[in-house]
Order: sequence, then C-alpha cells, then structure tokens
Amino acid sequence: MSGVKRKHVTLSLNEKLAVLQRLDKGESLQQIAKELNVGVTTIKDWRKNRKDIESYTITIDGENALKYRKTLKRAKLELLDNALWMWFCQERRKGTPISGPILKEKAIVLHKKLKAESEFAASEGWIDRWKNRHGVRFVSISGEKLSADNEAAREFCVKFQEIFKENEMLPCQVYNIDETGLNFKMLPTKTLAASNESVTGTKLMKDRITVAPCSNADGTHKLPLFVIGKSKKPRAFKNLNPSSLPVYYRNQKSAWMDCNLFKS
Repeated sequence: MSGVKRKHVTLSLNEKLAVLQRLDKGESLQQIAKELNVGVTTIKDWRKNRKDIESYTITIDGENALKYRKTLKRAKLELLDNALWMWFCQERRKGTPISGPILKEKAIVLHKKLKAESEFAASEGWIDRWKNRHGVRFVSISGEKLSADNEAAREFCVKFQEIFKENEMLPCQVYNIDETGLNFKMLPTKTLAASNESVTGTKLMKDRITVAPCSNADGTHKLPLFVIGKSKKPRAFKNLNPSSLPVYYRNQKSAWMDCNLFKS
C-alpha cells in the first residue's frame, strides 16, 4: 500500500560510505534505497554531502567509531574532546591501563587547563558519548576466570542450617571470616582501549598482603581487620608500634593465612 509510512532508518557513517562506494560502481540508486529501506532523496543527500562525510570520517580514528557513529554532529566541547583523545592515545601507547574514573578525572583537569568558560563535571553521559565517538571499549588485559564449586557450596549450606537449628543458635552467635589478597602495587587488569588497538600488558607487580574481615551474622559485632604481611617489621612501621594500628597485624613468610595465625 502506497499510504503505509516507511519505518525511519538511520545508517552509520560506515554504512553511508559503503553506499557511496556502491554508487561509484554503478549500482542503481533506487535498488540500494529499497534494499536499505531508506528514501531515494536521503541517498541523494548523502551523495550531495559526500565531501563533508568523507572529510569528517577521516578525523575519526577507529573502525568501531565509524560503525556506531550516525551523524556529522561534532562534540560541544570539541577542543576538550580532542585533547582527551590525544592524552588517551599517548597513555595507551605507553601501556598505561585507563579506567572510567581515571578518564573522568583527566577530562576535568584538561577542562580547567583549557580555561573553558562553560561548567563541566565529566558526567557519565559525557564520558559514554566520548567513548562512542572514538570507538573506545573496556577490555581485559590478562587474567583467567575461576569456577566455584557450586555443588559443595549447596551441601555446606544445608549442613550449616542443620547445625544452626540443632544448637538453637542466634545470628549474633555466628561469625564469618573471609580473606582476600591485596596486591597493593598492581596496576588494573582492565583498560579502556581504542577499537583498532592490540592490548598487551606488562609484568604485574605482585607485592601482596592478605586482608581478612570478620563479623557476626547480624552485624552487631565486627572484629578488627586481620592484616597479614611478609615482614614482621615493615619499613613503613619504622617509628610505629604495630599494636597501635586500627588493624590486627601479623606476618607470615608468604603473607598467607595459616592455622597458627588463625588460632592466634
């Protein structure tokens, strides 16, 4: 039916460039319009604005950005946008891992250096639009996923509930302690990266301590944080009595929890 309104379709810059190339090869304008479900006039406009489209896409670094970018609209704070992109590229060439908060903080610093008159808070929306404009995505540098023993966990839950009921225990009588390794010198294992970038990492610094928090089930009693380091008297404790720390500090050769430390 001729009266049926065609659904609005917006193609990416990548797709628009592909259409222009198809026209160069002599393909029918009407056939391309029908295939892509766009108007013939729309494709004529692309052909008319060809120089603008091509000159704009040259300034975009990365295939991924072209894939998702659909308009020629430039960033409101174009100078800041470009300055942040230059800094980002420089840091990634050095192999520096960059996270969202780091990117946000740098954007604020650069805005101040540029002495822009407008107010700027580097909102999540602005950062997301910046990443989309430049085809930046979040990737893992290295690492492997560990799978938990779900079956053993389910069995333990059932057994624990039986013990809890048999002894008529209260939540305040049940304590849980967990431990985690803190590699306090290690850089992040994920980073923001350009779409055409091959991400490689550097040797990770694995200086670590073990941290073990403990509290009862209803949260009415929390024990001081248990911290385990390798050194009995770390250099940072030179003029400090470990007993005055707000944590319970002990040492072990590998900075791990063992039965002796646990009993102490």
